[in-house]
Amino acid sequence: MGEHRVEILPDMTIEWDVPIPMDDGVVLRADVFRPNGTGRHPVIMTHGPYGKNLSFSQGWPTQFNALTTAWPEVLEGSSGRFHVWETVDPEKWVPEGYVCLRVDARGSGQSPGYLNPFSPREIDDYAACIEWAGVQDWSDGKVGLNGISYYAITQWLVAARQPRHLAAVCAWEGAADFYRDQTRHGGMLSTFWATLAPRQIWRVQHGLGERGLVSELNGGPVSGDITLSDEELAANRIDFAEEIRRHELEDAFHLDRSVDWSKVTVPFLSAANWAGQGLHGRGNFEAFGQAASSEKFLEAHGYEHWTTFYTDYGREMQLRFFDHYLKGRDTWSDQPRVLLQVRHPGEKFVERRAEDWPLPQTEWTPFYLDAEAESLSRTEPSDSGEATYDALESSGLTFVYPPQDDAFEVTGPVAAKLWISSSTTDADLFLTLRLFDPAQNSRSQSAVAFNIDNVYIARTTQVGPLMFDVARLEILKGPQGTLYGRNASGGAINIITNNPEIGEMSGYFGGSVGNLGLQSFNGALNAPLGENAALRIAGQIVDRSGYTSNGGQDEKTKAARAKLLWEPSDFVSLLISADISAVRGQGSGVVVKENGAEPTNFDPWRDITQTPLAYPFLFGPNTAPYTAPDDRFIRSDTKGISAELNADLGFATLTVIPAYRHQNQEFASYTSRFRFYEKLKDEETTLEARLGNDTAALKWVAGVYYFDENSDLQYSAFNAARRSGTELLLQPSAWAAFAQATVSVTPRLRAIGGIRYTAEQVEGRYQQGDSALPLVPFTSTRPIVTVDPLKFRRTNFKAGLEFDAAPQSMLYATYVTGFKGGGFSLTISCGAEEFSPETVEALTLGSRNRFADNKVQLNIEAYQWKYKDQQTSYIGQDGCGVTTLLTRNVGNATIRGLSTDLTVKPTPLDTVRLAVEYNHSRYDDFSNSQFGIGSYAAAGGSRCTPTATGGGFFNIDCSGLPLPRTPRWSGSASAEHVFELGGAGDLRLTGDMVFASSRWLSIDYVPNGRDDAYQTYNAALEYRPASGNFSLTAFMNNITDTAVYTGGSSIPFAAPNGFNYFAANILPPRTYGLRARVDF
Repeated sequence: MGEHRVEILPDMTIEWDVPIPMDDGVVLRADVFRPNGTGRHPVIMTHGPYGKNLSFSQGWPTQFNALTTAWPEVLEGSSGRFHVWETVDPEKWVPEGYVCLRVDARGSGQSPGYLNPFSPREIDDYAACIEWAGVQDWSDGKVGLNGISYYAITQWLVAARQPRHLAAVCAWEGAADFYRDQTRHGGMLSTFWATLAPRQIWRVQHGLGERGLVSELNGGPVSGDITLSDEELAANRIDFAEEIRRHELEDAFHLDRSVDWSKVTVPFLSAANWAGQGLHGRGNFEAFGQAASSEKFLEAHGYEHWTTFYTDYGREMQLRFFDHYLKGRDTWSDQPRVLLQVRHPGEKFVERRAEDWPLPQTEWTPFYLDAEAESLSRTEPSDSGEATYDALESSGLTFVYPPQDDAFEVTGPVAAKLWISSSTTDADLFLTLRLFDPAQNSRSQSAVAFNIDNVYIARTTQVGPLMFDVARLEILKGPQGTLYGRNASGGAINIITNNPEIGEMSGYFGGSVGNLGLQSFNGALNAPLGENAALRIAGQIVDRSGYTSNGGQDEKTKAARAKLLWEPSDFVSLLISADISAVRGQGSGVVVKENGAEPTNFDPWRDITQTPLAYPFLFGPNTAPYTAPDDRFIRSDTKGISAELNADLGFATLTVIPAYRHQNQEFASYTSRFRFYEKLKDEETTLEARLGNDTAALKWVAGVYYFDENSDLQYSAFNAARRSGTELLLQPSAWAAFAQATVSVTPRLRAIGGIRYTAEQVEGRYQQGDSALPLVPFTSTRPIVTVDPLKFRRTNFKAGLEFDAAPQSMLYATYVTGFKGGGFSLTISCGAEEFSPETVEALTLGSRNRFADNKVQLNIEAYQWKYKDQQTSYIGQDGCGVTTLLTRNVGNATIRGLSTDLTVKPTPLDTVRLAVEYNHSRYDDFSNSQFGIGSYAAAGGSRCTPTATGGGFFNIDCSGLPLPRTPRWSGSASAEHVFELGGAGDLRLTGDMVFASSRWLSIDYVPNGRDDAYQTYNAALEYRPASGNFSLTAFMNNITDTAVYTGGSSIPFAAPNGFNYFAANILPPRTYGLRARVDF
């Protein structure tokens, strides 16, 4: 047994292994967490067999990581050190004036004796511990019980003993009936305890001693000081699984472990989980209904087991409950007897208050099974029938209730009466009530397509240099493809540049200067060519030094665009566009992210090439003199030509868009642990043809799309140990047919339907090679390998409704499926790895509104996206164990969120905008196989779980974690005011703020790869004379010089904080300057 000792912390005093003698001479051990000093306080207590010294993060790391990642509020104000599975966190309760008491049940942890879960002896011990706690010098005599699952079940059992000092009980997700809830569901044997007891209780049995776990809480053994043999341990515990199997009926074995509800009179809060069917769901409702207590309350919530217990929602509710019943405060008078978080499709919850359960307004509704039609009906069939199935060869029978036009709710008890027969000697029958959408898709749940002037750009590195002379941006969220262009699973961005204006001679010239040596110039000239044509030429030059310390992330670009518009008649127009761009400079720069152990003068923008700690093997040992590499560079040249023909055919408008693009790119960069070199030659050809028309009754579009790309990509990497590379020639191609229509059902209601069929093929071949410095030219060492073509076929859909709730208020809902093709991922020494298509289902509900004579605009949108086989690009290890940039399918993911966009114009001179987005993302399952453990080694601190699968390969499981670079909260706020200067013109002052909560930066999920929440602030002051043809603007961005990281990867070398370094991409520091523009 552990030795009683005291540890005094700044915010609380901890007494470890306090002895509590029982009436038979056995001494149990407890931990006491109490406020410093000598005051008396109410007690929050748990008593159970899970090991009081086994921390949540140590004993259940996957669950703890999933919980704290998805709900960061759980660790707000807490170090997490004293979190123990399914009990309260002392660091959050002791400051509220409570003593937290944890007792190891007899036979578990530090408490000796015979281990017999839920037995009368265990509950007698529990009652004795409550009475002991009520008379200690740190106790005010009032004891409350609070805990999840096991701790909730035993609360009801001990409450029936009516200990004198027990004042209140909060039973969170418990079970009420040992026979029906835990061991024999409907008479069928449950193997739950046969699995759970060895894994969760026997592993902390008292007597494991030195063979057991060592506590991360206090450094002592979790399971006592003595070490017993396996035989001795087995003799000191009940064979729980065998006893459950042997007692088939509800006999004394079960009744001794079940609650006498007539004796439960203490005030209690019973918190149920809708998702707890099978163990916890029924119990909390039964407790509320059967207990004799006159002060009992029921709450029901969603999400995973134990989640809401620790979130602010659950903890604040518990605190209000105990503040009232243990401290006498008026914190509970507004609480209804029944508080339900009613579950809606898409895992959304709406609060409802009631005074009883079942709900007083419940309509008891019978449904009848129609065996012949396999349907549910409100009408009793006139004839009997039968339906059969093979239990081992099928998924059973499904009886479907027809889709309903009106919403209806199932919130309450459900019972079934069935007549069955079986060809076997026994029948285990399971019934499930499920909700489906009208298409019978179960209600359970990225690539963005970039376009310039309606032409898809496959290589996004071509987009940045062409972002000038822009007229507008069209941003479409969610899966796309039924309206135009390339299919996309995550959205589409269409950059529309200014077209020529016929009959007009005009233009502008502008420039900027600023810190980091910024010099930029841009301009455009529009010239008429006769009466039916016009030419527009625009260009931009940017020269700016890099903002990482070694010159990375510079910008040196030149680009030009020419557009010719010809309109020979009112019914036909032809637009021809050509562009060219050149990018030079050092290119990308990467930094070593902060790890919490830096000096006070740490520079977040210190380039990775100037950080020798991260590169002892690449640039020589970490000793002076240290020479940073300076051979980083980028050379990229692009050109493109496209045309757009529009012809009014009367019944519809015909649009035809052919396009061709070419890119040559070459760069060398230092990312993660290697020097990477890439040389690319890329050609893209696209053709789109569509018909469309728009009337008050019907708006429609239908078309075809063709895409072809040829890429020759050389890719090499080296460090002190490896110089190797691959040349990969890829030929992806696709064709598609699409259509979408919006039909006005009534003057206020419109229905939307869309469809797209896509056929894609990816062909390729590769050749391995060795690269000697300077890594070019590519040298072949192996034969050319032609890979089998990959072919994908997908049909995607869109369905939706729009309803004009008011003249300037529209409600809408859409359901869309999307698809992003698979392909080959280039590796350095393992050739081409295949990855599969990514699919997504997106449900969106929203409202667009204008109020107060258009002075207020409010848009709200709720969404849920469910990804399957999500594609993720990251720096990882290929099948040969070589670190490289890979694209792989990592699993399935769900994203749910709510976005709000508010614009208010209180006066003609003032505008205020606020945009806030809540985004809850998680990998429903994440499984990635790689050679070598890499950044997921235990020393790196990754939240993922690696499992060796043989042959040097590891399976990486990151299930339950949020998607990288996806903050829970993000948004922006801005304000603008115009100062009128009379005849001198006006001044426009603008300020804005962008913010995001903490987020992971990569799928490494290592501590140093998590970025804190940030806010950045920008401001601009623009002067424009009354003539309006000139403007001068002073600007400052990132005023507070905040470091904002956008991604990166782990480096397997320990940083000063003990975890791996993290190589990160970073946004610019504070920048400022002047902009001027002259219009003519």
